Amino acid sequence: MKAKLWIPVMVLVAALAFGLGWWYRSQTATADEVATLEPASAPAYGAPVAPASAPARATARRTSAAPARTQGAEPAAPVVNPTTSTPAVEVASAAPAPSAMTVYAPHRLTVAEGTKIVFTLNDSLSTKNNREGEPFSGVVSRSVRVGDQVVIPEGSRILGQVSHVQRPGRVKGRGELGLRFDRLELPDGESYDLSASLTSLDESEKESVTEEGQVKGEGTKKRDAATIGAGAGIGAVIGAIAGGGKGAAIGAGGGAAAGTGLVLLTRGKDVSLKRGSELAIQLDRPLTIEVK
Repeated sequence: MKAKLWIPVMVLVAALAFGLGWWYRSQTATADEVATLEPASAPAYGAPVAPASAPARATARRTSAAPARTQGAEPAAPVVNPTTSTPAVEVASAAPAPSAMTVYAPHRLTVAEGTKIVFTLNDSLSTKNNREGEPFSGVVSRSVRVGDQVVIPEGSRILGQVSHVQRPGRVKGRGELGLRFDRLELPDGESYDLSASLTSLDESEKESVTEEGQVKGEGTKKRDAATIGAGAGIGAVIGAIAGGGKGAAIGAGGGAAAGTGLVLLTRGKDVSLKRGSELAIQLDRPLTIEVK
């Protein structure tokens, strides 16, 4: 009895195993056929197009990865994108080296009170030919610096006018010439008010400068004494010829008187500054100049 029951059970198990195996093989074949199907042709005009699915993450990684280097081959040169901006470091290294000359931005510098400015006269000036209020000019002949910068360059102009004229007297009194300095003009056209006084003259000039900055003429005492003495000598000679010793004394007195009269009729020496003479002035107050 037991043997009769066992046989149908074995047949049923074998049938189930065969059916499961057949079902599994059919499912596997269907999956392989779907994987090997060709892509569908383009849809007809006007047919809706299904959106493409995003690529798998693994595929994206594989695409962006650098290609494997072949053994023995030279590495490929990097591709430069012309639209890519150049790094700031490279731009800085490509810039030309700065010039050795120091360039200053426009700023103001102050020339201190008491600073000397030396210039050359463009005009001849004298107590005989000039009157108060007449203009004159000169050209700066030595640059003026503040620190390492030139503030008043050579070629700048000094503008002024005659402020005082006193002709020399007869026997007493020397001639005097006063100069006022009004403007400083730089070569670039900038102009500044000037307050300065004369301090010295060219060594070739015989005149002198007073404490007030006036030019004072040369004295005439020696010349007057020589004129009187010459008159006395001539008178003595004439008197001696005419009347001996007594006549010589009378003639000397007369000659001296004549010489004195001549001195009284003659003026002293006029102040005269020649064109091209070098004069020096000093600032009476600070002068602020814009340096470019």
